[in-house]
Amino acid sequence: MKKCSEREVGSMINEHLTKVGTILGLTEKTLTDYIGGNIEEAMERATLVGRTETEADTLPREIGDCLYSGAFLPILRKDIFQLVEALDSVADGAESCRDFCSGQRPGLPDELKDDFLVIIHASISVFSHLKKGLSSILWDHVSWSGGDTSDIKEITDRISTDEPKVDNLEWRLTRRIFMSGLALAQKMHLQTFFTEDSQYFGPYRGPGR
Repeated sequence: MKKCSEREVGSMINEHLTKVGTILGLTEKTLTDYIGGNIEEAMERATLVGRTETEADTLPREIGDCLYSGAFLPILRKDIFQLVEALDSVADGAESCRDFCSGQRPGLPDELKDDFLVIIHASISVFSHLKKGLSSILWDHVSWSGGDTSDIKEITDRISTDEPKVDNLEWRLTRRIFMSGLALAQKMHLQTFFTEDSQYFGPYRGPGR
């Protein structure tokens, strides 16, 4: 088994972060197109989501092999791999969301479309903060250069501030769906769609999500 350096592992994790960010960006565009009625464009992008997720699947295994070969202190390896698994779960969840959207094609009333879009865009912004923070931890500051970590705390604080805002948006949309005059079957279908959207952001949205 090839022995990897910590720098190599950091590079692979940064690559994985980039891949997951690409997957979420494509998923965001897929959902935006779908909600906007651009079904053909949404289905084309949905294909790209699956293709990119397949490419990203190899990285967690490679990172795990490097950790097993001796990269990083033993006390750190579990936490690093749990981070990688959480990112992989985000990518898997995005693909599940894509599958639900392209396979079941839920119908969204016009009056709820903007609410869905606001939550999707707000959740993506949380990941962008996380990506910046993790890149700093893994590369720019703590592990190799020993620089100032104040920006990491700022990013963490921003995520902590943004999470409750998204939670509140989710709660309000749930209430709107079930207080509407839609048929119960459509309410349940929309709730499932909404849950799929929320779950693909879950692994980085904090404990209990």
